[in-house]
Amino acid sequence: MAKNQRKYTDEFKNTIVELYNSGKSLAELSSEYGISKSTINGWIKNSIPVVIDEGEVVTMKEYKALKQEMARIKEENEILKKSHGHIREKVNSIFKFIDDNKDKHNVKLMCRLLKVSRSSYYKSLKQIESRRSIENKRLKEKILKIYNDNKKRYGAPKIHKILTNQGESISLKRVQRFMNDLGIKSIVCKKYKPHSSKAKVEERENILKRDFSTTTINEKWVTDITYIHTLRDGWCYLASVMDLHSRKIIGYAFDKVMDTDLAIKAVKNAYECQKPSKQVILHSDLGSQYTSSKFAEYISEIK
Repeated sequence: MAKNQRKYTDEFKNTIVELYNSGKSLAELSSEYGISKSTINGWIKNSIPVVIDEGEVVTMKEYKALKQEMARIKEENEILKKSHGHIREKVNSIFKFIDDNKDKHNVKLMCRLLKVSRSSYYKSLKQIESRRSIENKRLKEKILKIYNDNKKRYGAPKIHKILTNQGESISLKRVQRFMNDLGIKSIVCKKYKPHSSKAKVEERENILKRDFSTTTINEKWVTDITYIHTLRDGWCYLASVMDLHSRKIIGYAFDKVMDTDLAIKAVKNAYECQKPSKQVILHSDLGSQYTSSKFAEYISEIK
């Protein structure tokens, strides 16, 4: 489901926050203006006053902007501190410092702080290109050997660790760049092979009949199961329930086994979360998990 791409002005956000502060609930504002409760909650948090000094108060949004500015200044000071010894030497030493730290800091920022032009820096690179090329070629050969020796299963982090243990001075980003140049990547994930069910799908009356229109929440729900690969347990299964009115996931369950219990847990999670006061239409793809007698028994119990 595509995310909401609507953009809101600061004036509109402030109006919503004022309505909340005047007594309207998140649910009421969300329903009336068609905005998710999490989005409105974020606006409310950004408007919370923060005392930064005696008699001086700013909003959370302004406080975050101040923190970002402080982080930028801190990085600039770090660059100047690291480059202090190089500045006292010749310009070529400054260019070497920039080249050694380009994986950690922005080149444009370092050139501005160290008062050298980017064009001069890039021109200086040509003078050491042959030495650099030889070094790059040597490292790429080592990366390719480690990759092939480990049955093409190792990604950049593991290869970087091996190179570091071997005494190589190389950043993780550089290893990633070299692997991209070589056209290699970690191969660990097996393809998912769905198993066809021999059980005959039982017919059910199609109450929904592709009519996905709604007038309120808890009127029509749809449920389905999808598979997700995890590093720890391999292929696992996620059963979810979506309300067609809000287009939000209102219940889910996750397990290593795709069975009726998984489907029931997802619906139970949605039902306990929403607590609908009237009957709800529940639509599924009629998989065996949803047509089993156990699932039907659970549905009849909560009607």
